[in-house]
Amino acid sequence: MNGLELAISRIQAGPQGPSVGAFFDFDGTLIDGYSAAEYFKERIRTRKISLKEIITGVSASFKDIVDEAEFAQLFKELISEWAGNSEEEVRELWARLFIERIAKRMFHEGYSLVQAHIRAGHTVAIASSATRYQIESLAAEDDIEHILATELEVKRGIVNGKLVG
Repeated sequence: MNGLELAISRIQAGPQGPSVGAFFDFDGTLIDGYSAAEYFKERIRTRKISLKEIITGVSASFKDIVDEAEFAQLFKELISEWAGNSEEEVRELWARLFIERIAKRMFHEGYSLVQAHIRAGHTVAIASSATRYQIESLAAEDDIEHILATELEVKRGIVNGKLVG
């Protein structure tokens, strides 16, 4: 029995029902790599990326560990690009990126574990620093009802480029 089979058998043999929570990270756990990288690739491909974004993204990609301040700056730049777009446009962008690029990077093992928890009646959630828009398509694909994510401020249906709270 391999590690995945063992984990699934433990889920099946363990406590059942919604009082058991199973929380999964998104980037690097349910998908290979970072979803934001696909956004940057898209901006490069469509030539909508600024020189500042390129420099920031390239310098971060050469580091093994990005500290909290650097991550916050990268994230701030990412969401500032969405300011002025409707929430639906941002949602559609990430749905398209999921279909075209992110879905093929889903880890089969992650999907199998999620499905084992769902079959056990567990409460399954994705908890991530990514935004809800980045996560929604995979959550729908895997039948995951709960998303704990970074939320963006939306005023009258328009993303303003700021975080909630």
